[in-house]
Amino acid sequence: MYTILVVEDEKLIRKGIKSMVERSAVPIKIVLECNSGIKALEILQTEKVDIMFTDIRMPKMTGLELVDKVNEIPNPPLIVAISGYDDFNYAVALLRNGVREYLLKPVDRDKIKEVLHKLTAELAKKQETKEMIETQQLRLLIHEKNLTDYEKNSIVKYYKAKYETKNYIIANGLVKAENNLISLGENTYIIYNNEDLEVLANVGVSEITSGIENIEQANRQAILARKEAFSKNKKIVRYEEIIQLQNTNNTHVKKMKKLAQQIGTPKIEQVISELKAMEDEIIKGAIEFDVFEANMRTFIQEILDTYQSVLQVEKLELTDDILEYANINMYMDSLTTNIKSINDSINNKFDDYKNKQKIQEAILFIKENYNTDLNMAVVSNHISMNYSLFSYVFKQYTNKNFVSYLKEIRIAEAKKLLETTNLKITEIGHKVGYENEKHFMKIFRSESGVSPTEYRKNMLLK
Repeated sequence: MYTILVVEDEKLIRKGIKSMVERSAVPIKIVLECNSGIKALEILQTEKVDIMFTDIRMPKMTGLELVDKVNEIPNPPLIVAISGYDDFNYAVALLRNGVREYLLKPVDRDKIKEVLHKLTAELAKKQETKEMIETQQLRLLIHEKNLTDYEKNSIVKYYKAKYETKNYIIANGLVKAENNLISLGENTYIIYNNEDLEVLANVGVSEITSGIENIEQANRQAILARKEAFSKNKKIVRYEEIIQLQNTNNTHVKKMKKLAQQIGTPKIEQVISELKAMEDEIIKGAIEFDVFEANMRTFIQEILDTYQSVLQVEKLELTDDILEYANINMYMDSLTTNIKSINDSINNKFDDYKNKQKIQEAILFIKENYNTDLNMAVVSNHISMNYSLFSYVFKQYTNKNFVSYLKEIRIAEAKKLLETTNLKITEIGHKVGYENEKHFMKIFRSESGVSPTEYRKNMLLK
């Protein structure tokens, strides 16, 4: 669909040309009209015009002057000049300035139709070439691994404006779409209208995306979703489903790691109870076997990671394959027996009094050195305690993990400095052990609910 502009100071002639354009049988979006070159330039500032018909003899600004001005704007329209004078010099000057056609008044209906068909065919060919180049460059952007940063940034910069507000998805797999589809090769497609998508086989679809700079990420999302669709034999998987699955898995992972950390503490009975509840759930069919198996692997690995150096064992007395047991009850009985044994070993091995002394020494060291680049390895080395053991005993003694404990000390000291000094926020961050100002402000807000500046202001109002 094309936008046409008719520039003619004589109203009857202008209306006549507009009417002939509208009846030319070319796909017209709208025919705009104005009576001067000055108004034509104003229209061209706000409208994307494909073809412009302009009279030559007009007051204030002639057609020749208008053509010169139009050629200075980005993406100028194709121009058809109209004159009442059969002047060869006019024609030569205009054609040199890029005018495509020169028509004499009175304008013939068939000639208008002929010119429009010729110019719209040229525009269509130009658009086809432009789209082909765009497709090739987008293919390079997402498929070419050897593309330099300069080449990549050049493509992004060129298409940034076009994709800034345009929503699209990337589909990976065999699809069809009635409209708004660009094939990027390797079964990869940009689709502008999600409703057009027709799935032919296992297909992965990215999140709805905008911005050319996000196209590579959207492509990675589509590939991940395609792999999920392929492995689960689903017709279509959207990336949002994978995110939900990952979040679910993360929840299970956190729960199982937490249970493992509670071995060797008074919460051991709670651990056994939680495992028993999982056993009941899988028997009832409340959780899938794959989820249960993944939970058990996470749980056992966390036990080994946490207590291996203390217990000096390489693996638990459990087979890697749950299905080698006669049934779920026998597996869980074996797991429970192992856990109780580990729990007893931990409690027998650790001398609570000595550990408390070492942790007290560690706390003193932390309070004296919180403003340095301090971490758990440094502190455990200072008191000559095994890293894993220190992590466990420190949490038992303080009811906090090391990171949380150090964070609280630093933030408490930062609050004192905010209340009692005029030091800059950056300086205060450095004084309490945070070299990065943004990281300090993020931690402070997370712990206090307000930024350092807001905290200082609130204290002044007390």
